[in-house]
Amino acid sequence: KKWEPATTYNEKCFKKCTSEQMGYMTGNTVNKQTLLEANPHQWPDTQELPLANEMINECYDETVGKQTDPCLTAGDFCDCMRKKITEKKLSFPQMYPEA
Repeated sequence: KKWEPATTYNEKCFKKCTSEQMGYMTGNTVNKQTLLEANPHQWPDTQELPLANEMINECYDETVGKQTDPCLTAGDFCDCMRKKITEKKLSFPQMYPEA
């Protein structure tokens, strides 16, 4: 399945709502620490983990605080991660790790 960027405002708001529900976003701020703590579950391959952590930090610096609308912040952050996953040749995150 291809991972498409959020292009419409509604898609970006959906990403914001999902991020809030998962605890990755509060207001207009991405909870970077929460994402970093989740990374070992998303990327169980220890060789990929440093790249995944680097990606979170880079995307945080590149997108958070640039937009005043949390929907746009969430959309930009998600699109940044999608782009960097490709650039860094990371596998796609395991969104639903087994318990």
